Amino acid sequence: MRHKSEQPQCLRDWIRWAHTQTGNVLKWVRGDREWDSGEVRALQQKHGFELMLTTRNSPKSNGVAERVGGIITERARIQLILSNLSPAFFGESLMASVYIKNRVPHHLL
Repeated sequence: MRHKSEQPQCLRDWIRWAHTQTGNVLKWVRGDREWDSGEVRALQQKHGFELMLTTRNSPKSNGVAERVGGIITERARIQLILSNLSPAFFGESLMASVYIKNRVPHHLL
């Protein structure tokens, strides 16, 4: 998504993809107040999901997500420093960090 105006279309595509992949119906979507638009509300009524809004620009309400995002970014930065690569490879390093995180056992699983 390059522009905020693409948000409803991306949500629409994701809802369709999730239903096709799982066969389950979407129950709720969580986002900040920026998601509170007429088009998203129309999608909410059409598909019957609950829109759970958090406080805008408040990392405290998204504590776990903000923390995980920070950890992944920190790991990507460390990988670049230790490998002596240029910052141009930050995107690749970020994807590698997410790949590693998704394959390491977690205590909640």
